Amino acid sequence: MIAYQIKPKVKPSEALDYLADSLIFLDCGSSYSLANSIALKILLPPEKFDHLFASDGPYPFHLSFTPSGSVHCLLDEVSITSEDHIQTGDLCFFTSTARYLSKHPYGHNHSLNTLCIDAVAKRYLAFGLTPEGCSHEEIEKKPI
Repeated sequence: MIAYQIKPKVKPSEALDYLADSLIFLDCGSSYSLANSIALKILLPPEKFDHLFASDGPYPFHLSFTPSGSVHCLLDEVSITSEDHIQTGDLCFFTSTARYLSKHPYGHNHSLNTLCIDAVAKRYLAFGLTPEGCSHEEIEKKPI
């Protein structure tokens, strides 16, 4: 698991710009945290973003996909019983991807983090998948 923590007296918006423009290492969960952070920076006024995610603010900027990650407080974790309940934009964790588990035997959640990019066609996007996304069945067959 890879994480980045904001330093005191650094504006969160500047830290995020630095991360987005730099060569950094990210795992699949942290990449979603980065994307969520960039989306929030676009949606929120700069002063509000910098206040919320300041090192001494309510949610200190911490780029990680763990409960300590600053955007994690904005996500709801929901267990589903059917793929029909998944909506476009949902983060989905595939725990039955055998090859992924053998690649990451000591990974944080032992699951492949994906983003649902088409709820109707049931397509998911993740590191190692094609830009068009893959179905659940295709993910199971990928040598990720």
